[in-house]
Amino acid sequence: MITSDLIRKLSPKHPNPQAAADALSKAAVRFGITDPESVAAWVANLAIESNLTPCRENLYYTDAARARRIFSALRAYPDSAFVRNPEGMANIVYANRLGNGNVRSGDGWRYRGAGMIQTTGKANFERTGDLIGLDLVARPELLEQIGPAALAAAAYWTRMSSGDQLARAGDIRGTRRAVNGPAMLHADEMLAAYAKALPLVQAAPSQPGQVKLVPAGGGEPVTWNGQTVKYGGTLLTPALVEQLRTVYPPGSPRASYERLFVYHRSNGDLVLERQPVTPSSIPARPQ
Repeated sequence: MITSDLIRKLSPKHPNPQAAADALSKAAVRFGITDPESVAAWVANLAIESNLTPCRENLYYTDAARARRIFSALRAYPDSAFVRNPEGMANIVYANRLGNGNVRSGDGWRYRGAGMIQTTGKANFERTGDLIGLDLVARPELLEQIGPAALAAAAYWTRMSSGDQLARAGDIRGTRRAVNGPAMLHADEMLAAYAKALPLVQAAPSQPGQVKLVPAGGGEPVTWNGQTVKYGGTLLTPALVEQLRTVYPPGSPRASYERLFVYHRSNGDLVLERQPVTPSSIPARPQ
């Protein structure tokens, strides 16, 4: 559903479309973003927020009057406090909001918009970190990495906003409010991106094939019996298999999910194989 071609369509100058497609596909499986309308609206909103590239919010302003029109909190401060001073501006406009401390705390700058969906504010960094299993309060810079940024975007879309629910109900314009707030900035551009994305994420209907597991050490794949089992370090459940089948449609390139390789053959068979265990894939023992 999410391919490098889709990334290039929405972000022609993207530095690594395949890495973005892989990271977003994994995040989609983990958080159950499988409805084509939801996938298309999700990536369309991410294209508006960040061009599908992890980044930090740009708060460099040279026009004080324009900045004050956008951020009313600046009206109490002289130009020198925020003009050509992004850190000063962030600490003012985000002070005492979204779980942040006061201006002097530095929270506004530390927890300014980050990632693909521009997670903002200490409370949202904390909630997102809980959902994706990373301490984003202690290490907000993790959202500058493509894997955590994709997971954060999926967590927000499905668990912290109504984005997924609205998209499934057909309210695509409403998803812009879910992501951007009442201002709904660039809603028309998001809808245009959605129109480009939807045909690319809609997989051609096909008859589901069998699910086959490659034995340890290789050999001819054997048919999975449908029972929950630990396979290659991944808990294989019927729900997960259905998500893998949907996110990686028939004929898609080999994909990597957790410690598995995923092949969805053109005939509909879904083949799963353990990835080789290497020293780099073994978690380091705590010191």
